[in-house]
Amino acid sequence: MHRRTFLTASLATATASLLGAPALAASRWGRFEGRTGHIASGRGVLTDMGVSLQADFRFDGAPDPRMGLGRGGAFDPATDMGALRRNAGAQLYGLPRTLSAADYDEIYVWCRKFNVPLAVARIA
Repeated sequence: MHRRTFLTASLATATASLLGAPALAASRWGRFEGRTGHIASGRGVLTDMGVSLQADFRFDGAPDPRMGLGRGGAFDPATDMGALRRNAGAQLYGLPRTLSAADYDEIYVWCRKFNVPLAVARIA
């Protein structure tokens, strides 16, 4: 097994364990890009259980940043998963049970105070 394949499989297993999900939960990922003048980078993973920001995640900071999802370029406020805990590093956010991850194709860091996107990762 190649190192990258092993690390990806290990990450999926670790994320699933932390989220209390089966190790083979479907996951999709994307890379963050800053929005509305903000700088963001790193990867985000979306599973049926929620969002996992990877160790390489970085964000320059803003007032009232929240984690959520969107589709087709539009943030969905019903997906609010809580405040961004840190501006850098690995973090986990649970998806509200009333929602399906399959309905979304973007992970957002959203500013609730000013109602604007701060960072978006298009997932595939």
